[in-house]
Amino acid sequence: MARRQRNRVKTKKGMWIVALVAVVLCVSMLAGRAELSKTSRALAVEEQKLKRDIEAQQEKREELDNKEAYMQTDEYIEEVAREKLGMVKDDEILFKAADKQ
Repeated sequence: MARRQRNRVKTKKGMWIVALVAVVLCVSMLAGRAELSKTSRALAVEEQKLKRDIEAQQEKREELDNKEAYMQTDEYIEEVAREKLGMVKDDEILFKAADKQ
């Protein structure tokens, strides 16, 4: 009979230990889940920021592509020749305003 009583005490201790380990595991899993959730939210915010940056860069690239196409036209070449180089066509007369001193 004493043997049975000792077995019951050991069984109760074992159950308490198993229950304690289960509780510790649950708590650690909940803590890990909370940390993963926090990381997930931070990554989602960063993803949105990067998407906005990508869109902005795509718009900038489109503008540069348009400017490149314009710079290859005769209209642009003529504009640069007139404004920056002061050139005129053969049948044109250039009038400049007198400097006021």
